[in-house]
Amino acid sequence: MSEIRSTYSGLISLVVGLLSIVVGTVFTLILTRTLNPLEYGTWGLISGLTNYAIIIHAIVSYWAYRESARNIDSGKTAITSSAILSVIGIIVYLILISQIGPQSDANSNDLFFGLLLIPIMIFYYVINFINLGWKPHVASYGLLTIGIIQIPSALFLIYYLDMGVSGIILTVFISYFVGTVTQSIFARNKLKNKFNKEFLLKWTKLSWIPIYPTIGMLITRLDIMVFTLITGSVVGLAFWVAAITITSPIANAGLLTRPVYAKLLRGEESIHLQKNITYVFYFLLPFTALAITFSKPALFALNPVYQFAFIIVAMLSVRVLLTTLNGIFEESLVGAEKIDTYKNSKFKDYVKSKLFLIPTLRIIQSALFVITLIIGFFYLINESTIDQLTFWAILSVLTQIPFSIYLYILVKKNLVIVLEKNSILKYFVVSIGVFTLMYFLLEKFLIYHSSIYNFLPNFLLFLGLGIGSYLLLTYLIDSKIRELFAAIINELKKII
Repeated sequence: MSEIRSTYSGLISLVVGLLSIVVGTVFTLILTRTLNPLEYGTWGLISGLTNYAIIIHAIVSYWAYRESARNIDSGKTAITSSAILSVIGIIVYLILISQIGPQSDANSNDLFFGLLLIPIMIFYYVINFINLGWKPHVASYGLLTIGIIQIPSALFLIYYLDMGVSGIILTVFISYFVGTVTQSIFARNKLKNKFNKEFLLKWTKLSWIPIYPTIGMLITRLDIMVFTLITGSVVGLAFWVAAITITSPIANAGLLTRPVYAKLLRGEESIHLQKNITYVFYFLLPFTALAITFSKPALFALNPVYQFAFIIVAMLSVRVLLTTLNGIFEESLVGAEKIDTYKNSKFKDYVKSKLFLIPTLRIIQSALFVITLIIGFFYLINESTIDQLTFWAILSVLTQIPFSIYLYILVKKNLVIVLEKNSILKYFVVSIGVFTLMYFLLEKFLIYHSSIYNFLPNFLLFLGLGIGSYLLLTYLIDSKIRELFAAIINELKKII
Protein backbone atom coordinates (compact mmCIF):
# COMPACT_ATOMS: atom_id res chain seq x y z
CA MET A 1 0.00 0.00 0.00
CA SER A 2 1.38 3.41 -0.97
CA GLU A 3 2.19 5.86 1.81
CA ILE A 4 1.31 8.73 -0.50
CA ARG A 5 -2.24 10.10 -0.59
CA SER A 6 -2.12 12.12 -3.80
CA THR A 7 -4.88 14.68 -3.20
CA TYR A 8 -4.13 15.03 0.52
CA SER A 9 -0.38 15.45 -0.03
CA GLY A 10 -1.05 17.80 -2.92
CA LEU A 11 -3.31 20.00 -0.81
CA ILE A 12 -0.80 20.07 2.03
CA SER A 13 1.89 21.12 -0.44
CA LEU A 14 -0.38 23.80 -1.87
CA VAL A 15 -1.37 25.20 1.54
CA VAL A 16 2.25 25.33 2.68
CA GLY A 17 3.15 26.87 -0.67
CA LEU A 18 0.54 29.60 -0.17
CA LEU A 19 1.83 30.29 3.33
CA SER A 20 5.30 30.52 1.85
CA ILE A 21 3.99 33.15 -0.57
CA VAL A 22 2.83 35.28 2.36
CA VAL A 23 6.15 35.16 4.20
CA GLY A 24 8.04 35.44 0.91
CA THR A 25 6.10 38.59 0.05
CA VAL A 26 7.11 40.17 3.35
CA PHE A 27 10.74 39.29 2.61
CA THR A 28 10.49 40.79 -0.88
CA LEU A 29 8.92 43.99 0.48
CA ILE A 30 11.88 44.37 2.82
CA LEU A 31 14.25 44.04 -0.14
CA THR A 32 12.44 46.29 -2.60
CA ARG A 33 11.69 48.98 -0.02
CA THR A 34 15.27 49.00 1.27
CA LEU A 35 17.46 48.44 -1.80
CA ASN A 36 17.87 50.70 -4.81
CA PRO A 37 17.36 49.25 -8.33
CA LEU A 38 21.12 48.72 -8.82
CA GLU A 39 21.41 46.65 -5.64
CA TYR A 40 18.21 44.72 -6.37
CA GLY A 41 19.39 44.08 -9.92
CA THR A 42 22.73 42.84 -8.58
CA TRP A 43 20.87 40.36 -6.41
CA GLY A 44 18.92 39.27 -9.49
CA LEU A 45 22.20 38.60 -11.30
CA ILE A 46 23.61 36.65 -8.34
CA SER A 47 20.43 34.55 -8.23
CA GLY A 48 20.74 33.76 -11.91
CA LEU A 49 24.41 32.78 -11.66
CA THR A 50 23.75 30.74 -8.54
CA ASN A 51 21.13 28.73 -10.40
CA TYR A 52 23.79 27.83 -12.95
CA ALA A 53 26.24 26.70 -10.29
CA ILE A 54 23.86 24.57 -8.25
CA ILE A 55 22.19 22.82 -11.19
CA ILE A 56 24.84 20.13 -10.80
CA HIS A 57 22.88 18.80 -7.81
CA ALA A 58 20.66 17.02 -10.37
CA ILE A 59 23.34 14.33 -10.81
CA VAL A 60 22.47 13.07 -7.34
CA SER A 61 19.01 14.47 -6.57
CA TYR A 62 17.51 13.02 -9.77
CA TRP A 63 18.31 9.47 -8.66
CA ALA A 64 17.68 10.18 -4.98
CA TYR A 65 14.12 11.20 -5.91
CA ARG A 66 13.40 8.12 -8.00
CA GLU A 67 15.04 5.68 -5.58
CA SER A 68 13.42 7.20 -2.50
CA ALA A 69 10.02 6.78 -4.17
CA ARG A 70 10.86 3.12 -4.84
CA ASN A 71 12.09 2.54 -1.25
CA ILE A 72 15.70 2.06 -2.30
CA ASP A 73 18.07 3.10 0.52
CA SER A 74 20.51 5.51 -1.13
CA GLY A 75 19.95 8.57 1.10
CA LYS A 76 23.31 8.52 2.96
CA THR A 77 25.20 8.12 -0.32
CA ALA A 78 23.28 11.05 -1.84
CA ILE A 79 24.06 13.38 1.05
CA THR A 80 27.75 12.41 1.16
CA SER A 81 28.08 12.93 -2.59
CA SER A 82 26.73 16.47 -2.22
CA ALA A 83 30.07 17.61 -0.79
CA ILE A 84 31.82 16.74 -4.06
CA LEU A 85 29.15 18.51 -6.08
CA SER A 86 29.52 21.62 -3.90
CA VAL A 87 33.19 21.99 -4.84
CA ILE A 88 32.34 21.72 -8.54
CA GLY A 89 29.49 24.23 -8.11
CA ILE A 90 31.80 26.79 -6.47
CA ILE A 91 34.30 26.48 -9.33
CA VAL A 92 31.52 27.01 -11.90
CA TYR A 93 30.27 30.09 -10.05
CA LEU A 94 33.76 31.64 -9.85
CA ILE A 95 34.24 31.16 -13.57
CA LEU A 96 30.92 32.82 -14.31
CA ILE A 97 31.49 35.92 -12.17
CA SER A 98 35.00 36.34 -13.58
CA GLN A 99 33.53 36.56 -17.08
CA ILE A 100 30.29 38.47 -16.46
CA GLY A 101 31.18 40.70 -13.50
CA PRO A 102 33.57 43.03 -15.40
CA GLN A 103 30.96 43.49 -18.16
CA SER A 104 28.28 44.82 -15.78
CA ASP A 105 27.87 47.58 -13.21
CA ALA A 106 27.32 45.06 -10.40
CA ASN A 107 29.57 45.23 -7.31
CA SER A 108 32.34 42.63 -7.73
CA ASN A 109 32.61 42.02 -3.96
CA ASP A 110 28.91 41.20 -3.76
CA LEU A 111 29.22 38.82 -6.70
CA PHE A 112 32.15 37.03 -5.05
CA PHE A 113 30.39 36.79 -1.69
CA GLY A 114 27.52 34.98 -3.45
CA LEU A 115 29.58 31.77 -3.62
CA LEU A 116 28.65 31.26 0.05
CA LEU A 117 25.24 30.08 -1.15
CA ILE A 118 26.43 27.26 -3.40
CA PRO A 119 27.16 24.44 -0.90
CA ILE A 120 24.16 24.98 1.36
CA MET A 121 21.73 25.18 -1.57
CA ILE A 122 23.09 21.97 -3.10
CA PHE A 123 22.70 20.13 0.22
CA TYR A 124 19.20 21.54 0.62
CA TYR A 125 18.01 20.41 -2.81
CA VAL A 126 19.40 16.89 -2.45
CA ILE A 127 17.69 16.34 0.90
CA ASN A 128 14.55 17.97 -0.49
CA PHE A 129 14.37 15.49 -3.37
CA ILE A 130 14.85 12.58 -0.98
CA ASN A 131 11.78 13.75 0.93
CA LEU A 132 9.82 14.35 -2.27
CA GLY A 133 10.18 10.69 -3.13
CA TRP A 134 8.54 9.24 -0.02
CA LYS A 135 6.41 12.00 1.54
CA PRO A 136 6.00 14.86 -0.96
CA HIS A 137 4.17 17.23 1.38
CA VAL A 138 7.02 17.03 3.92
CA ALA A 139 9.33 18.71 1.42
CA SER A 140 7.10 21.81 1.55
CA TYR A 141 7.83 22.30 5.25
CA GLY A 142 11.45 23.08 4.42
CA LEU A 143 10.29 25.78 2.00
CA LEU A 144 8.05 27.31 4.66
CA THR A 145 10.89 27.25 7.18
CA ILE A 146 13.11 29.13 4.75
CA GLY A 147 10.46 31.83 4.32
CA ILE A 148 9.88 32.23 8.06
CA ILE A 149 13.60 32.51 8.88
CA GLN A 150 14.19 35.01 6.08
CA ILE A 151 11.96 37.70 7.61
CA PRO A 152 13.73 38.35 10.95
CA SER A 153 17.13 37.80 9.30
CA ALA A 154 16.33 40.34 6.56
CA LEU A 155 14.97 42.88 9.05
CA PHE A 156 18.17 42.66 11.09
CA LEU A 157 20.79 42.39 8.35
CA ILE A 158 19.23 44.42 5.53
CA TYR A 159 16.88 46.90 7.17
CA TYR A 160 18.57 47.50 10.56
CA LEU A 161 22.28 46.98 9.71
CA ASP A 162 21.85 48.24 6.12
CA MET A 163 24.18 45.57 4.70
CA GLY A 164 22.67 45.72 1.21
CA VAL A 165 23.35 42.80 -1.13
CA SER A 166 25.72 41.16 1.38
CA GLY A 167 22.84 41.19 3.86
CA ILE A 168 20.61 39.36 1.36
CA ILE A 169 23.25 36.69 0.80
CA LEU A 170 23.68 36.12 4.54
CA THR A 171 19.91 36.05 5.01
CA VAL A 172 19.46 33.43 2.29
CA PHE A 173 22.37 31.39 3.66
CA ILE A 174 20.93 31.33 7.18
CA SER A 175 17.42 30.45 5.98
CA TYR A 176 18.64 27.63 3.73
CA PHE A 177 20.80 26.27 6.55
CA VAL A 178 17.77 26.08 8.86
CA GLY A 179 15.68 24.68 6.00
CA THR A 180 18.27 21.96 5.41
CA VAL A 181 18.24 21.01 9.09
CA THR A 182 14.42 20.85 9.00
CA GLN A 183 14.44 18.64 5.91
CA SER A 184 17.10 16.40 7.46
CA ILE A 185 14.97 15.81 10.55
CA PHE A 186 12.06 14.62 8.41
CA ALA A 187 14.37 12.50 6.26
CA ARG A 188 16.30 10.93 9.15
CA ASN A 189 14.86 7.46 8.49
CA LYS A 190 16.07 7.70 4.89
CA LEU A 191 19.57 8.63 6.03
CA LYS A 192 20.23 5.76 8.45
CA ASN A 193 21.57 3.49 5.72
CA LYS A 194 25.28 3.26 4.97
CA PHE A 195 27.28 4.90 2.23
CA ASN A 196 27.27 2.56 -0.76
CA LYS A 197 29.81 3.19 -3.49
CA GLU A 198 27.69 1.09 -5.87
CA PHE A 199 25.10 3.85 -5.92
CA LEU A 200 27.77 6.46 -6.61
CA LEU A 201 29.25 4.37 -9.43
CA LYS A 202 25.80 3.91 -10.95
CA TRP A 203 25.00 7.63 -10.73
CA THR A 204 28.35 8.53 -12.25
CA LYS A 205 27.92 6.05 -15.09
CA LEU A 206 24.41 7.32 -15.82
CA SER A 207 25.14 10.96 -14.99
CA TRP A 208 24.29 11.99 -18.53
CA ILE A 209 20.63 11.16 -17.84
CA PRO A 210 20.09 13.83 -15.17
CA ILE A 211 22.59 16.21 -16.78
CA TYR A 212 20.93 16.12 -20.18
CA PRO A 213 17.62 17.61 -18.95
CA THR A 214 19.50 20.45 -17.25
CA ILE A 215 20.87 21.62 -20.61
CA GLY A 216 17.48 23.04 -21.54
CA MET A 217 17.19 24.82 -18.19
CA LEU A 218 20.72 26.19 -18.49
CA ILE A 219 20.01 27.52 -21.97
CA THR A 220 16.80 29.18 -20.80
CA ARG A 221 18.57 30.79 -17.86
CA LEU A 222 21.04 32.39 -20.24
CA ASP A 223 18.45 35.14 -20.65
CA ILE A 224 19.63 37.04 -17.57
CA MET A 225 23.28 36.87 -18.65
CA VAL A 226 22.36 37.80 -22.22
CA PHE A 227 20.49 40.89 -21.03
CA THR A 228 23.32 41.91 -18.69
CA LEU A 229 26.08 41.45 -21.28
CA ILE A 230 24.25 43.23 -24.11
CA THR A 231 22.88 46.17 -22.08
CA GLY A 232 25.78 46.35 -19.61
CA SER A 233 23.39 47.16 -16.76
CA VAL A 234 21.66 45.27 -13.97
CA VAL A 235 19.09 48.01 -13.32
CA GLY A 236 16.74 46.49 -15.90
CA LEU A 237 17.04 43.18 -14.06
CA ALA A 238 15.52 44.86 -11.00
CA PHE A 239 12.28 45.42 -12.97
CA TRP A 240 12.44 41.86 -14.34
CA VAL A 241 12.95 40.33 -10.90
CA ALA A 242 10.11 42.47 -9.50
CA ALA A 243 7.79 41.18 -12.23
CA ILE A 244 8.86 37.58 -11.60
CA THR A 245 8.17 38.09 -7.89
CA ILE A 246 4.54 38.94 -8.69
CA THR A 247 4.04 35.99 -11.05
CA SER A 248 5.98 33.23 -9.29
CA PRO A 249 3.11 32.37 -6.87
CA ILE A 250 1.11 31.12 -9.88
CA ALA A 251 3.39 28.07 -10.10
CA ASN A 252 2.26 26.95 -6.63
CA ALA A 253 -0.86 25.49 -8.24
CA GLY A 254 1.39 22.81 -9.72
CA LEU A 255 2.19 21.58 -6.21
CA LEU A 256 -1.10 19.70 -6.26
CA THR A 257 0.36 17.13 -8.66
CA ARG A 258 3.69 16.79 -6.86
CA PRO A 259 2.68 13.45 -5.21
CA VAL A 260 1.57 12.04 -8.58
CA TYR A 261 5.16 11.81 -9.82
CA ALA A 262 6.15 9.62 -6.87
CA LYS A 263 3.10 7.41 -7.43
CA LEU A 264 3.94 6.97 -11.10
CA LEU A 265 7.49 6.02 -10.13
CA ARG A 266 6.03 3.30 -7.95
CA GLY A 267 4.10 1.94 -10.92
CA GLU A 268 0.66 3.14 -9.85
CA GLU A 269 -2.04 4.19 -12.31
CA SER A 270 -2.18 7.68 -13.87
CA ILE A 271 -5.75 8.13 -12.59
CA HIS A 272 -4.22 10.23 -9.79
CA LEU A 273 -3.03 12.73 -12.41
CA GLN A 274 -6.49 13.02 -13.93
CA LYS A 275 -8.00 13.65 -10.50
CA ASN A 276 -5.49 16.24 -9.36
CA ILE A 277 -5.12 18.17 -12.59
CA THR A 278 -8.70 19.47 -12.34
CA TYR A 279 -7.81 20.93 -8.96
CA VAL A 280 -4.67 22.39 -10.53
CA PHE A 281 -6.84 24.37 -12.95
CA TYR A 282 -9.09 25.41 -10.07
CA PHE A 283 -6.15 27.28 -8.53
CA LEU A 284 -4.01 27.96 -11.61
CA LEU A 285 -6.62 30.02 -13.49
CA PRO A 286 -7.50 32.44 -10.66
CA PHE A 287 -3.84 32.75 -9.62
CA THR A 288 -3.03 33.85 -13.18
CA ALA A 289 -5.97 36.25 -13.33
CA LEU A 290 -5.04 37.57 -9.90
CA ALA A 291 -1.45 38.35 -10.94
CA ILE A 292 -2.58 40.15 -14.09
CA THR A 293 -5.37 42.13 -12.41
CA PHE A 294 -3.32 43.21 -9.41
CA SER A 295 -0.04 43.69 -11.31
CA LYS A 296 0.11 47.48 -11.06
CA PRO A 297 -0.78 47.83 -7.35
CA ALA A 298 1.40 44.82 -6.48
CA LEU A 299 4.41 46.36 -8.19
CA PHE A 300 3.62 49.68 -6.49
CA ALA A 301 3.62 47.88 -3.15
CA LEU A 302 7.08 46.48 -3.87
CA ASN A 303 8.35 49.92 -4.78
CA PRO A 304 6.58 52.73 -6.74
CA VAL A 305 9.50 52.82 -9.19
CA TYR A 306 8.54 49.35 -10.49
CA GLN A 307 4.85 50.03 -11.22
CA PHE A 308 5.48 50.69 -14.92
CA ALA A 309 6.40 47.01 -15.41
CA PHE A 310 2.76 45.86 -15.18
CA ILE A 311 2.69 44.87 -18.86
CA ILE A 312 5.66 42.59 -18.23
CA VAL A 313 3.79 40.99 -15.31
CA ALA A 314 0.81 40.26 -17.57
CA MET A 315 3.01 38.49 -20.12
CA LEU A 316 4.99 36.57 -17.52
CA SER A 317 1.75 35.44 -15.85
CA VAL A 318 0.78 33.61 -19.04
CA ARG A 319 4.28 32.16 -19.28
CA VAL A 320 4.13 30.81 -15.73
CA LEU A 321 0.71 29.29 -16.44
CA LEU A 322 2.16 27.45 -19.45
CA THR A 323 5.38 26.39 -17.73
CA THR A 324 3.39 25.07 -14.77
CA LEU A 325 1.31 22.87 -17.06
CA ASN A 326 4.44 21.86 -18.97
CA GLY A 327 6.12 20.84 -15.74
CA ILE A 328 3.15 18.65 -14.81
CA PHE A 329 3.12 16.99 -18.24
CA GLU A 330 6.89 16.44 -18.22
CA GLU A 331 6.95 14.94 -14.73
CA SER A 332 4.05 12.64 -15.59
CA LEU A 333 5.71 11.32 -18.74
CA VAL A 334 9.09 10.87 -17.07
CA GLY A 335 7.53 9.38 -13.92
CA ALA A 336 5.74 6.71 -15.94
CA GLU A 337 8.98 5.73 -17.71
CA LYS A 338 10.43 2.46 -16.37
CA ILE A 339 13.55 2.09 -18.51
CA ASP A 340 15.85 2.76 -15.53
CA THR A 341 14.37 -0.17 -13.58
CA TYR A 342 15.66 -2.70 -16.11
CA LYS A 343 19.20 -3.85 -15.31
CA ASN A 344 20.02 -4.67 -18.93
CA SER A 345 19.03 -1.29 -20.35
CA LYS A 346 21.63 0.09 -22.73
CA PHE A 347 22.40 3.59 -24.00
CA LYS A 348 20.24 3.15 -27.07
CA ASP A 349 17.32 2.08 -24.87
CA TYR A 350 17.60 5.27 -22.83
CA VAL A 351 17.79 7.37 -26.00
CA LYS A 352 14.47 5.87 -27.15
CA SER A 353 12.81 6.56 -23.79
CA LYS A 354 10.93 9.56 -22.39
CA LEU A 355 13.97 10.27 -20.21
CA PHE A 356 15.69 11.43 -23.41
CA LEU A 357 12.78 12.66 -25.53
CA ILE A 358 11.36 15.19 -23.07
CA PRO A 359 14.68 16.96 -22.38
CA THR A 360 15.39 17.06 -26.13
CA LEU A 361 12.15 18.91 -26.72
CA ARG A 362 13.04 21.33 -23.93
CA ILE A 363 16.50 21.98 -25.41
CA ILE A 364 15.00 22.80 -28.82
CA GLN A 365 12.47 25.19 -27.25
CA SER A 366 15.12 26.84 -25.06
CA ALA A 367 17.60 27.27 -27.91
CA LEU A 368 14.95 28.91 -30.09
CA PHE A 369 14.07 31.27 -27.26
CA VAL A 370 17.64 32.37 -26.48
CA ILE A 371 18.75 32.77 -30.11
CA THR A 372 15.73 34.94 -30.89
CA LEU A 373 16.27 36.86 -27.65
CA ILE A 374 19.86 37.72 -28.56
CA ILE A 375 18.84 38.94 -32.01
CA GLY A 376 16.00 40.99 -30.54
CA PHE A 377 18.16 42.62 -27.85
CA PHE A 378 20.72 43.74 -30.43
CA TYR A 379 17.89 45.18 -32.52
CA LEU A 380 16.43 46.98 -29.48
CA ILE A 381 19.77 48.11 -28.04
CA ASN A 382 18.82 51.80 -28.30
CA GLU A 383 15.24 51.36 -27.10
CA SER A 384 13.98 51.92 -23.56
CA THR A 385 14.48 49.31 -20.84
CA ILE A 386 10.73 48.71 -20.63
CA ASP A 387 10.57 48.00 -24.39
CA GLN A 388 13.44 45.52 -24.07
CA LEU A 389 11.82 43.79 -21.10
CA THR A 390 8.43 43.67 -22.83
CA PHE A 391 9.99 41.96 -25.86
CA TRP A 392 11.71 39.51 -23.50
CA ALA A 393 8.42 38.67 -21.78
CA ILE A 394 6.38 38.28 -24.98
CA LEU A 395 9.02 36.03 -26.56
CA SER A 396 9.09 33.84 -23.44
CA VAL A 397 5.35 33.22 -23.92
CA LEU A 398 5.38 32.62 -27.68
CA THR A 399 8.14 30.00 -27.48
CA GLN A 400 6.25 28.06 -24.79
CA ILE A 401 2.97 27.62 -26.69
CA PRO A 402 3.98 24.95 -29.28
CA PHE A 403 5.91 23.07 -26.59
CA SER A 404 2.81 23.00 -24.36
CA ILE A 405 0.60 21.70 -27.17
CA TYR A 406 2.99 18.89 -28.09
CA LEU A 407 3.46 17.81 -24.47
CA TYR A 408 -0.30 17.59 -23.99
CA ILE A 409 -0.53 15.38 -27.10
CA LEU A 410 2.16 13.08 -25.67
CA VAL A 411 0.36 12.84 -22.33
CA LYS A 412 -2.92 11.96 -24.04
CA LYS A 413 -1.14 9.29 -26.05
CA ASN A 414 0.85 7.69 -23.22
CA LEU A 415 -1.29 8.15 -20.09
CA VAL A 416 -4.93 7.66 -19.18
CA ILE A 417 -6.15 11.22 -18.68
CA VAL A 418 -9.45 12.89 -19.50
CA LEU A 419 -9.78 16.57 -18.66
CA GLU A 420 -12.99 17.50 -16.84
CA LYS A 421 -13.73 20.28 -19.32
CA ASN A 422 -17.03 21.40 -17.83
CA SER A 423 -15.49 22.09 -14.44
CA ILE A 424 -12.41 23.75 -15.93
CA LEU A 425 -14.65 25.97 -18.10
CA LYS A 426 -16.54 27.06 -14.98
CA TYR A 427 -13.30 28.04 -13.25
CA PHE A 428 -12.20 29.97 -16.34
CA VAL A 429 -15.46 31.90 -16.71
CA VAL A 430 -15.64 32.76 -13.01
CA SER A 431 -11.99 33.88 -13.02
CA ILE A 432 -12.58 36.18 -15.99
CA GLY A 433 -15.79 37.60 -14.53
CA VAL A 434 -14.57 38.16 -10.97
CA PHE A 435 -11.18 39.62 -11.79
CA THR A 436 -12.43 41.79 -14.65
CA LEU A 437 -14.79 43.37 -12.14
CA MET A 438 -11.93 43.68 -9.64
CA TYR A 439 -9.83 45.48 -12.26
CA PHE A 440 -12.43 48.21 -12.70
CA LEU A 441 -12.91 48.52 -8.94
CA LEU A 442 -9.15 48.93 -8.47
CA GLU A 443 -8.96 51.59 -11.17
CA LYS A 444 -11.82 53.54 -9.63
CA PHE A 445 -11.35 53.20 -5.88
CA LEU A 446 -7.80 52.14 -4.98
CA ILE A 447 -5.69 55.09 -3.78
CA TYR A 448 -1.94 54.79 -4.32
CA HIS A 449 -0.47 56.09 -1.07
CA SER A 450 3.30 56.45 -1.09
CA SER A 451 3.40 55.05 2.45
CA ILE A 452 3.30 51.24 2.42
CA TYR A 453 1.47 51.29 5.75
CA ASN A 454 -1.41 53.29 4.27
CA PHE A 455 -1.45 51.53 0.91
CA LEU A 456 -1.13 47.88 1.92
CA PRO A 457 -4.36 47.56 4.00
CA ASN A 458 -6.49 48.91 1.13
CA PHE A 459 -4.67 46.70 -1.37
CA LEU A 460 -5.20 43.60 0.78
CA LEU A 461 -8.89 44.45 1.14
CA PHE A 462 -9.39 44.34 -2.63
CA LEU A 463 -7.24 41.22 -2.86
CA GLY A 464 -9.33 39.42 -0.26
CA LEU A 465 -12.56 40.51 -1.96
CA GLY A 466 -11.42 39.04 -5.28
CA ILE A 467 -10.26 35.73 -3.81
CA GLY A 468 -13.34 35.40 -1.62
CA SER A 469 -15.69 36.04 -4.53
CA TYR A 470 -14.00 33.37 -6.65
CA LEU A 471 -14.14 30.77 -3.87
CA LEU A 472 -17.80 31.50 -3.10
CA LEU A 473 -19.02 31.42 -6.71
CA THR A 474 -17.15 28.22 -7.62
CA TYR A 475 -18.44 26.57 -4.44
CA LEU A 476 -22.00 27.41 -5.45
CA ILE A 477 -21.82 26.24 -9.07
CA ASP A 478 -19.49 23.21 -8.97
CA SER A 479 -20.14 20.03 -6.99
CA LYS A 480 -16.49 18.93 -7.28
CA ILE A 481 -15.40 22.00 -5.34
CA ARG A 482 -18.03 21.40 -2.69
CA GLU A 483 -16.59 17.90 -2.30
CA LEU A 484 -13.08 19.37 -2.05
CA PHE A 485 -14.12 21.84 0.65
CA ALA A 486 -15.88 19.04 2.57
CA ALA A 487 -12.75 16.88 2.39
CA ILE A 488 -10.59 19.75 3.66
CA ILE A 489 -12.97 20.37 6.57
CA ASN A 490 -12.93 16.67 7.48
CA GLU A 491 -9.13 16.65 7.51
CA LEU A 492 -9.09 19.75 9.72
CA LYS A 493 -11.51 18.08 12.14
CA LYS A 494 -9.14 15.12 12.43
CA ILE A 495 -6.26 17.46 13.25
CA ILE A 496 -8.30 19.44 15.79
